[in-house]
Amino acid sequence: MSFNRAGLTAIFAICLWSSFALIASSLKELPPFFLLGISFLIGSSFGLIQIKNCFPDRTNLMVGVLGLFLYHMFMFLAFRYAPALQVNLINYIWPALIVFLSPWVNAKLRLNFYHYMGIGVSFAGIALLFGFDVFIHWNESLFGKSMAFAAAITWAIYSVVLQKLKAVSVFSNAGICFICSILSFLLSFSLGESWSHEIPWPQVILLGFGPMGLSFYCWDFAMRNGDPRVIGALAFLTPILSNLWLVLFTHEIFLNNVFFSAVLVLLGCLLVNTDSIMNLIKTQNKG
Repeated sequence: MSFNRAGLTAIFAICLWSSFALIASSLKELPPFFLLGISFLIGSSFGLIQIKNCFPDRTNLMVGVLGLFLYHMFMFLAFRYAPALQVNLINYIWPALIVFLSPWVNAKLRLNFYHYMGIGVSFAGIALLFGFDVFIHWNESLFGKSMAFAAAITWAIYSVVLQKLKAVSVFSNAGICFICSILSFLLSFSLGESWSHEIPWPQVILLGFGPMGLSFYCWDFAMRNGDPRVIGALAFLTPILSNLWLVLFTHEIFLNNVFFSAVLVLLGCLLVNTDSIMNLIKTQNKG
């Protein structure tokens, strides 16, 4: 599979994801599992194009449901309890984690000094956001940040596991989203979720069709057919775009610790992807 197809598809998914934090943070007043259910249901509608390919084999189905459901559950809870900008920074350690976990997928892949340095710098940035409060007392903000960190680990593992599974149609994500939707609604009902706000349907529909819909299909295709190191390098664009939208369109601001944390996280992602970025540049120059 050429870089052009897998890489460009990954870039499109990244552009869709960059809007996730902005949209999700604007919907934090809605019950998280109800919002998950609606969003996943909308995302599953893409499967109507190829209904016969909507449900993959048991292994792909289990991995998909666990990966997509857990990641978005963690993120929705994170946005509910912690500042959106900080949640976003912690979450976007996943591009570095994908590169770090790549040797587990392909034994021929090796990590070098820049990879280890990058992951260390990224974790230093995350530690700066958590601060010393984590050792003193637990609060809602720390819980939200922990959920964001859990989301990052979940998405990185899910992404590299896709490389080990047998190929299935990208439309199998429709069946996965549909099951995630049912699971979300069941949890919403069992937890007795309720709300007093009107549902802002334009944002909900946009969330379901974009970052929680079409992006799944694109990311699935890219990770199954592309080099995870190259995809990880491209994913470096996600936190830059996503945080830019938050700063431009919300009241989120870069406080001192948040600013330095952002610098460390982005620097870590850059370091861990140094080889992939250089190879990517060389490949495009030769082309």
